[in-house]
Amino acid sequence: MKNILLIGSLLCLPASSVFAQDKLPEGEGKALVQKVCSSCHGLDTALEKKHTEPEWKTVVDSMAGRGAEATDAEFDLIVKYLAKNFARPGA
Repeated sequence: MKNILLIGSLLCLPASSVFAQDKLPEGEGKALVQKVCSSCHGLDTALEKKHTEPEWKTVVDSMAGRGAEATDAEFDLIVKYLAKNFARPGA
C-alpha cells in the first residue's frame, strides 16, 4: 500500500510529457490518458511503473481524489488502457 501511495504522489510531480505521449500505444483510452492524466503531470514517470489492473485502479482513484476530472466511465477506460498496455509481467 505504501508503494501505491508513493507512486500516486510521484504522479503529481510536474514533468515533460511530450516524450511519454509519443510512446503511448494506440488503443481505446489513449486520448483520455493523454487528456486527463497529462493535464496535471507528465506521463513518463507514471508509465515507467507496471501494475495489475486493481493497482492501476487504486492509482487512478488517487488521482481522481486529487482533482483529475473525468466521468466514472472515462476513469474505467483509463484503468483498462493502462492495465492492458502497462501491466506488470505475469499480471
